[in-house]
Amino acid sequence: MATNTFINNLAVTEEQRLIEELTIESIRMYGHDVYYIPRAAVNEDPIFGEDPTQKYEQAFSIEAYIQNVDGFEGEGDFVGRFGLEIRDSITFAIARRRFEETITTNTIPLEGDLIYFPLSQGLFEIKFVEHENPFYQLGKLHTYQISCDLFRYSQETIDVGIAEIDSVEKESGVLKKLVFLADEIRQEDGSTDVYITGDKLQIEHLTTSFMLSEGTPVGNFTVDEIVYQGATQAAATATGKVVYWDADDRTLKVQVQTGEFKDATDMHILLNDTLDDEDRVLMEDGDILQIEDVESLVTGASSAAAYPVFTVTDETANIASDDGSDFETKADSVLDFTEGNPFGEFGNLDNLEI
Repeated sequence: MATNTFINNLAVTEEQRLIEELTIESIRMYGHDVYYIPRAAVNEDPIFGEDPTQKYEQAFSIEAYIQNVDGFEGEGDFVGRFGLEIRDSITFAIARRRFEETITTNTIPLEGDLIYFPLSQGLFEIKFVEHENPFYQLGKLHTYQISCDLFRYSQETIDVGIAEIDSVEKESGVLKKLVFLADEIRQEDGSTDVYITGDKLQIEHLTTSFMLSEGTPVGNFTVDEIVYQGATQAAATATGKVVYWDADDRTLKVQVQTGEFKDATDMHILLNDTLDDEDRVLMEDGDILQIEDVESLVTGASSAAAYPVFTVTDETANIASDDGSDFETKADSVLDFTEGNPFGEFGNLDNLEI
């Protein structure tokens, strides 16, 4: 038997619109303002769907209702094998029409996008989007139920222009301190003596009557710009974002995004010599040329500043949220790693029969 042809509750446009308006108004009255941050894929793996270089560069303010009235769900806070872990989860309800009106990059919420919850100052990653709950009220769907877990930062670029969100990258990432070549290399006029400081410097060809001095700085880096190490940005072996730059000390601190920054093997100083393809001119003054291996050069993508790396130091331990070093130090007093196997007898007894 067919449904009643005179009463159809699934195709009443006016009633559907009323329910939609009431839903939006309820979320605005009892919800919270959050930031929806879409993910921008850079080099996504077509098989696994992973992208270690993904970016978050936009944030949209939108109202959302918190479904978890009793607090965060998930496994909560606990001390695991890798230190203190916080595994909070939360479910947001966002009106479909408001999402379409506000978010310009997506037509629907997507897994992998982020939601920043200012009340708890938490950044959450979308794990699942339920689009059929509540189920077809008067024949129409009005909300998205968005299940999220606390975001675990892993070298993504976060630059949305909101300080409290962008700080996640600076506080949670791998921090490297790069010190650039600032050694003095000179030859006194008319003398055969050469004064060099720095054990990574080499004089390949030197003539008299010229004085070679410390190279003039090649530009200045700017905070938050992207820097890379390598011949070009496309072929870079390492990239990062500048968080600190001291031109006087030639010290740069970068938040590593991809690869690993490495120091130089040797600094090559040439006078009146032919340049090889693998070398790059850093300073030219008359007949004096100072060149450096391209592979160790760090270049600013926007400032075009270019310096050869002298030393690279890991300063990740200076990040406030990093407690790995503390656990490693305290673990040494608990486990005896002088034994072959600190967790059992196998490998410690010479005459153990099996």
